[in-house]
Amino acid sequence: MVKRDPSYKLVHSEIAKVYLGREEYDLARQYFETCASIHPENPSPINNLSVTLMHQGKFDEAIQVLKKHVEVFPENVHLRRNLTIAQEKLKETRTQFHR
Repeated sequence: MVKRDPSYKLVHSEIAKVYLGREEYDLARQYFETCASIHPENPSPINNLSVTLMHQGKFDEAIQVLKKHVEVFPENVHLRRNLTIAQEKLKETRTQFHR
């Protein structure tokens, strides 16, 4: 049996990363969301959630999540960079559909 170290706060995020690596995006999303709700002071799970959403092609949703958290963590370069990437990908997607 595996024991969880209660002092390790990001266990849900680590589980989510395993699911992300296995391309099980719905499960990854659930675990990143859980981690973010338990540890709202840490922007990392939200950043990883946005990556998961982008893998699913949910760029609008990723943008909404990122915009909200860029306001809370304006100094976080990873959130800002992924916001830019999501906006560019959304624009590309819309351009492809309008050709």
